[in-house]
Amino acid sequence: MSKNFKILKTGIVYFFMLANLHSLRAQDIPDCFISFKGYKSVTNVRIDRLPAKKNKYRILPTTEGLKKISQLDGYRILYNKQNFPFVNLKVEYSDSKAYQDDQKNLLAHLNFISNHSGSKGSVEVKVNGYSIYGFNNSTSANRIIGSFVIFPQKNVIIYIDFEKPEKRSYNNQQVFLEEQNIFFEYYTTYLKKCHNK
Repeated sequence: MSKNFKILKTGIVYFFMLANLHSLRAQDIPDCFISFKGYKSVTNVRIDRLPAKKNKYRILPTTEGLKKISQLDGYRILYNKQNFPFVNLKVEYSDSKAYQDDQKNLLAHLNFISNHSGSKGSVEVKVNGYSIYGFNNSTSANRIIGSFVIFPQKNVIIYIDFEKPEKRSYNNQQVFLEEQNIFFEYYTTYLKKCHNK
C-alpha cells in the first residue's frame, strides 16, 4: 500500500468522523443568542458548546410526572459580576416538532421546582417584548437564587440561572431584584436588536 494511499485513506476516515459528529448537531444556534458580552460590571467570562450526546433530550420532573425536553444543541455562557459568578446562561436548540411541548413542559417544571423551593410559584415578566418565566428562591441557602427561561422562537430556549456569588454587591433581596432586572433589560435589548437585523 503506497504512502499516498494511506494518507488518502486516513483523510477519508477523518472526514467521515467529522461528518458523523456534525450529524449529532441539528444546526448551529444563531450567533445572536450567544454573543451578548455583558455590560458595565457584568462581563462574559466563558462560553462552551455543550457536548453532543446520543439522547437528544433531558428529563425533568413536573406535577404530572417526568417530561422530556428536547435538546439538539446548546451553549453555556457564564457571566461574572465584579469577578464573581452572577449568571449561568444556557442557550439550547429544540426539536422543531417538540418546541411547543417543550415550552409547556418547562413551565410545568418551573412551577414544580418553585413550589418545592418555598417560593410562591413561577411568574411571568415582560421585558422589551420578551416573556421571561421563572422564580426566585425564598431562601438564601440555595446556590441558584433565581431560575428563568425565555422562548424567543426559532426553536431556541434560553435558560437563565442567577448564582449566589461568593461576595455580593447587594445587601438585601430588593437590591438583588434590581440587579436581576438590569440584566434582563440589557440582555433582551441585545436580543431584540439582534433579532431585528
